[in-house]
Amino acid sequence: MNESLGFQRSIQAIRAVKEYGWTYPSNYLDIYFEKISPQENISWMEVGAHCLSSNASISMAAFAVFADVGLSNAARASLGQQASLATIALSLSIKKLPSAGKIKAVSRIKNTVDDAEIGAVFTEVEIYSEQGEPLASGHALMGIAPFKNALNVQALPDAPKLFADAAQCVPAADSRDYLIYEAAQQAQDLDNGASFIDKFWAAQEASEGSWSGFRFFKGEQLSNRSGNVHGGILYGLAAQAASAVVPAGWHIAESAVQYLNAASDIYFDIHTEILRQGRNTVVVECKVVSNAGKKIIHAQWTFLKPKSA
Repeated sequence: MNESLGFQRSIQAIRAVKEYGWTYPSNYLDIYFEKISPQENISWMEVGAHCLSSNASISMAAFAVFADVGLSNAARASLGQQASLATIALSLSIKKLPSAGKIKAVSRIKNTVDDAEIGAVFTEVEIYSEQGEPLASGHALMGIAPFKNALNVQALPDAPKLFADAAQCVPAADSRDYLIYEAAQQAQDLDNGASFIDKFWAAQEASEGSWSGFRFFKGEQLSNRSGNVHGGILYGLAAQAASAVVPAGWHIAESAVQYLNAASDIYFDIHTEILRQGRNTVVVECKVVSNAGKKIIHAQWTFLKPKSA
């Protein structure tokens, strides 16, 4: 099999999770930290072929995972490095999605919620290209998740350098990690013109009764430390569904996501509705609902018409 960089990275990240303790999506993206402090946190990610979407810009899911990691790092500066966090709400304003090269997230605590029963903080993030061009900014409300295990993690350095021989990282067939390997193989073999990450982290068109939209199944390649779908990937898959109902080429400028329940069920349907369609803007509402009828996220996206359209 002619292995793509995305496939190789997907296998390397399995071993990296075991040795570095971070979530699978974070290790797949090779996110690493330059600075972690109560005042400012800086993280980096290399945008390469493994995380490029089919339109040659970074996958929205990858971009959202990077933003989520930056925001959570700022929260841990206040709540403690061992804190397990739950994202309650996330907003991102996007100026431009990069196509290649390094990107930097600078995050900090905006303020704390002192009268809440759980530890909770507002954090903010700014994302830049390596040359300093602003790409996006956002903020989140994050709280300690007391039901999760405490963490013992360190940042992943450079996965390709550490694990150059992907074959050595193939997991045992009877392990849960083998499910990631199978998902990577399926993405590698699926010949539908999409990039690897658009197949590896993807929702598929589906219909059932009067409903038609996008559906995705919970998988190890999508999961956070608790085994639920990662919040950043939820953001990205909802963005995929929202983008499908607007004119081609329009770009997401603003988004707001409320996280209502953990994505712990078998599969999830994404329901979209156009709230407003103007000459230069489209507003789309997204709801992600599990097969058990549980509401997972409620999101709103604002798209802008490009100058060239």
